[in-house]
Amino acid sequence: QNLINAGYAAAAAASATSVLTVASLTRSTGATVNFVGGTANATPLGTATNQLLFSGGLTSTNGTAGTFSANGYQYFGTGAGGTVGNIIPFGEVNGGASTGDFATYTANGIAAFANYYVASSTALLQAAVATQIVQVTAAATLASGQTLGALQLNGGATAFNVTGVAGTALTVASGAILSVGTGAAHDIVLTGSINLPVETILFQNFQQGQWTEFQTPFTGPGSLVIAGAASVYLNMAVNSNTYSGGTVYNSGFNNLYQNSGNGGTGPITLTGGTFGTNAAGKVAVDRGSVM
Repeated sequence: QNLINAGYAAAAAASATSVLTVASLTRSTGATVNFVGGTANATPLGTATNQLLFSGGLTSTNGTAGTFSANGYQYFGTGAGGTVGNIIPFGEVNGGASTGDFATYTANGIAAFANYYVASSTALLQAAVATQIVQVTAAATLASGQTLGALQLNGGATAFNVTGVAGTALTVASGAILSVGTGAAHDIVLTGSINLPVETILFQNFQQGQWTEFQTPFTGPGSLVIAGAASVYLNMAVNSNTYSGGTVYNSGFNNLYQNSGNGGTGPITLTGGTFGTNAAGKVAVDRGSVM
């Protein structure tokens, strides 16, 4: 995973401003990036004090909810109050073990997305519309066949389960999923399945020592890109992951399979992090791999 760190090593002095302007942004398929505002995020990006600007490749003008920018780099979705904003599905801001938000692009450049539709109950989660950029903060059950714009699992100090409906799939239209939390337990997504309609990026930032667990199989034509700073545990039945776009391990502290046959049907590319088994014996990888 790429890191772009722009800003100061400590809190900026009064009237100090850091502005870094980049001519353009070009991305290769499967690439992810973590934008950080100086040392340990001492000067957060997207403020008057610290700006990371791109002259080309990104726009601060939001398009129609539920669509992508012309180059596919930004997804336009709705946040709290139905306001349309944008996220960069392959980018996170201040990503780390227990920290991170989706990246957005504003008049002040790269910033942490903040206007989430917050779902703290089943009723609120099921009320989210197909373009919504959702932050789940408590145990909840999805609606049957629900589509969301983007999904952040924010466990805070208390982890929770997100439960799907058996026989139906959750679709995340932007392909952006992010988990974060500081608790002594971990988030679990269970029941139903997750459809990958496009390249889907999972930033897994639950604190190290814990993990984000998926008991739901992944299906669909898209690829799965695993990034972030912590661990993911793929704990679904043997041969149940049928997504066909391939798997990219782009980062991640540790990526564990419980059972064989769950790397999808496409190629597996390892550019960062590790993957292995959580079970006794071996987990089979039976297709072409690029290390």
